[in-house]
Parts: sequence; structure tokens; C-alpha cells
Amino acid sequence: MSARGQIERLAVAPSRTKLALFKQPNFRRFFAGYATSLFGTGMAPVAVSFAVLNGGGSASQLGFVLTAVVTTTIVGLLVGGVLADRFGRRRLMLGSDLLRCVAQGTFAALVIVGHAPLWSLIGVIAVSGLGSGLFSPALTALTREIVSEGEVHDANALIGLARNVGSVGGPAVAGGLVAVTNAGVVVAADAFTFAVSVVSLAMLELDRGHEGRVSSILDDLREGWDAWRSRSWILITDIKFALSNAIVLSPWFVLGPAIAKRHLGGASAWGLVLTAQGAGAIVAGLALVGRRPGRPLVLATVVQAAWALPLIGLALIMPAWAIAVGAFAAGIGSAVFVAIWTTTLQRNVPHAVLARVSSYDSLTAFALGPIGLALAGPIAARVGDATLLWIGAGWQLLSTLFVLALPQIRRFHDPPRPAFKTS
Repeated sequence: MSARGQIERLAVAPSRTKLALFKQPNFRRFFAGYATSLFGTGMAPVAVSFAVLNGGGSASQLGFVLTAVVTTTIVGLLVGGVLADRFGRRRLMLGSDLLRCVAQGTFAALVIVGHAPLWSLIGVIAVSGLGSGLFSPALTALTREIVSEGEVHDANALIGLARNVGSVGGPAVAGGLVAVTNAGVVVAADAFTFAVSVVSLAMLELDRGHEGRVSSILDDLREGWDAWRSRSWILITDIKFALSNAIVLSPWFVLGPAIAKRHLGGASAWGLVLTAQGAGAIVAGLALVGRRPGRPLVLATVVQAAWALPLIGLALIMPAWAIAVGAFAAGIGSAVFVAIWTTTLQRNVPHAVLARVSSYDSLTAFALGPIGLALAGPIAARVGDATLLWIGAGWQLLSTLFVLALPQIRRFHDPPRPAFKTS
């Protein structure tokens, strides 16, 4: 076949495969439930942020709430990979979604009743964070159980598209509902979406061979650790992401809602910004259909620099629409990174340890998140919101250039696409 013919085949085949995936009962059931829960997840940040702020909380107190979520998420990530590989990915995801359904429902009740002490909100949201941490490593591995090897890339693209649609529609709906009703109502809707996901996961029909393993937990942890640390390209990317979480994303999530409340018009304005971020992610997802870069880590690193734009917009207190433009670019960067990174992990890490490597990957990437979230408010109070946001923007640009200079990233090539099995 000519080079042009190979390019045309790669460009067309994935689209047909994506459509065919919905004919498979397992993928169809999983996708319906997970896409529903993703929409609820998209609503949650706006609802939780304004549940705290509208209840009289400060930016620093919001930081404490978000710190609780990230801290327990990290705890879940630490053990989630081992539990997923040991007892079965689907089982762990069922338990995780049940936990989040109950936690979000309790949070909603506390907000709706009113006058809930901050410690109670922190405690409940911490339980929800634990569920999220347990769920994440299992998801990466489950995808390879419900679709064939050659369809993993397309399944990731569809899952990513659902995630991005939720990140667009969720904040938009949440911003409107918070403005006319109560933040607790929105959190209650999020709890319901996890119940839908539980039903869809329970309906999956999986090979018993995927439902667990017998070994020492310490051996499982050690095996996953060795697989993770032996790949320098994972270490480099995770360390960069961990620092960016503390220096870039923490000020964004803590100061963003507070600045929107003071200067931009409140929840509806912040919902617009987050919606724009999600819209950028959808555009990127559609553009990635049928395309796989030869040097995935180079592209995944470059696109993260876009996060400097919305931070600059917040630092200058630009109009909401201008900040939304920057958030749109950041959404493109996030979607490209997640799609490329997930597929790169799945194609370069053995399936037997994939959930554990994914666990260490996420654990490292988010390890500094609680520190950043807890300190963003107090540091901003001392040096000023604008100064902290400018530091974040500068870090994102300089760290991108530094990582691109490393040969482990610059010279990394993805292995060839696996051939479809015919027997």
C-alpha cells in the first residue's frame, strides 16, 4: 500500500470503529452511565464553590474544602490501583460510585437545610474525594476489558468527548441553577448521576478472568512501583504536572470563583468561564479524531502552556468573556494532553500492572494539590491575587520549555498501532 493510502486508511478507519463501538452492549452500557456521571461531575465545582461562598465562607475556607477533596482523592489513588488489579476493576468502580452518591447526597442535604458548619462540609466532601481516587485507576484498566486492543484509542476518544461535553454543559447548567435555586440542589443532581453510573456498571458482562488476582498487597505495590519508576518519561511528566497543580491550577480554582464573585457577576460568570474551558476541550477532542502524533509527549507538553492565558486574564481582572477565551485555549490544551497521555500509558505499560501504574501516575501528579489549595488563599491575601496568578502563568511557560529540552520527552516515539487480530 502507498504511503498516501496508509494515511487515508488511518484517517477513515477510526471513525467507523467509533460508531461500531456503540453496537457492543458492554461499551454502550458503560458509556451511558459514565457520561451521565460526568455531567454531574461537571456541575459539582460550581455548586460546591458557591455553596461555601454563598454560605459566608472566604476564599481561604473554600481552599480548605477543596484541599479535603484532593487529599482524600490522593489517598484513594494510593490504594485504588492495587485494589483494582486485585479484586476487579468493575467491582471497585461500583463501590466508588456508591460512596460518591451517598457523600454528594449528604452534602446536598447539609447545604439545603442551611447553616451547616464548615467542618461538616469538609468531612462529607472528603468522602466523595476518596471515592474519586479509588475510581480513577480502575477506569484506565477497565477500558481495555470492555473493548478490543485495536479499539482502545477510539474508546478513549469517546470517553474523553463525554468528559468534555460534561465539562461544558455541567458548569453552564450549574451556574444557572445556583443563580435561581440553591447550590445544594445542584449537588443533589450530581449524586443522582452517580446512581445512574452504578446501575450501568452493574449491567456489564465481563470475563471472570478480569475479576481479581491473588498475591500479596505489598508485592502488588512493589510491582506497580517498579513498573512506574522504571519509565523516566512518566516520572518527568508527573513531576511537572504535580508542580503545575500547586502553582497554576490551585490559584485558578481557589481565586477564580472569588474574583468572579467580587468583580465578574458571580456564579453565572464563573460558569461561563468553565463552560468555555469545556468547549475548548470538545473542539480539541473532535480535532483529534483519527490522528495520533508521532511524538505524543512533545505535543502533550506544549499544549499545557495554554494554561498561562486564563491566569493572565484573572490577574488583569479582564471581562468574563475575555477570561473565557483564555479558558477555551486551556481547555484545548487539557483535552489534548489527557487523550494523548491516557493512550500512551495504555500502549506502553503492561495491562497486568496498568491500574497500579495509573495509580502512581495520578498520585504523583496530584500530590502537591492539597498544599497548593490550602496555601493559595493565605498567600494571595499576603502578596495579592494578581501576583500569585502571574507567578502561576510564568511557571507554566518556563516549565514547558524546560521539559521540552529533555531528551526523554523530545525523542519519545509511540509504538506502531497494533494489528487487529483475525483469529
